Amino acid sequence: MYGKAPVSILTDQDLAIGAAVKKVFPDSRHHLCLWHIKKKFPEKLSHLYHKKSAFKCGLNKCIYESYTVEEFEKVWNELIIENGLEQNEWLQGLYEIRNS
Repeated sequence: MYGKAPVSILTDQDLAIGAAVKKVFPDSRHHLCLWHIKKKFPEKLSHLYHKKSAFKCGLNKCIYESYTVEEFEKVWNELIIENGLEQNEWLQGLYEIRNS
């Protein structure tokens, strides 16, 4: 890398890797891989997240069709409320790291 740190680094949600990125490349932006995050949905929300479910369609709309922060927030909140997921700790955790 010719002595320069990368501008961005894309990883999964592994805490050790995240800590290493922060330590080794403190000025690089650490992003989380959406593919790895979405891969966990069938396990964490199997009752809602399945082929062509309304929740899956709504989540994809939220992720891929929100063009502003406000639009994302609105669609996310509607999706959570419509599906009774206000107390879901895993989704709350995802929401807290949404900027990553």
